[in-house]
Amino acid sequence: MKLPAPGRRRRSAPESALPLINVVFLLIVFFLVAGRLAPNAASALADAGTDKPAALRVRVDANNRVRWNEALLDDAAFSARAIDWSQQNPHGDVRVEADTRASADRVVAVFQQLRAAGIANVKLAGRR
Repeated sequence: MKLPAPGRRRRSAPESALPLINVVFLLIVFFLVAGRLAPNAASALADAGTDKPAALRVRVDANNRVRWNEALLDDAAFSARAIDWSQQNPHGDVRVEADTRASADRVVAVFQQLRAAGIANVKLAGRR
């Protein structure tokens, strides 16, 4: 059996892990800085250019009722208003805010009504 000489010491584990710790620290700093520099979705919507019309807000509440900019509408009125809006704003954005307790079938029906009206730019947001 060979034993190491008493004067020689093996390299300790913390010394060999030090470069790895440095790299991990630099990556953390990089992602923290990069995350602050990247624009978030809220500022992107707020910074929309003046060439683009304002986004329309459609809400589907927990009781599956549809609101058009806070006005409560039935299906026929919603479809008629969507057609009128799409003719006035052919490149406008629609934001559908669906309550998390709303029926998925109802949200899909709202999307189908918007598509039938000719509205192509529709975004979905969940809310409570």
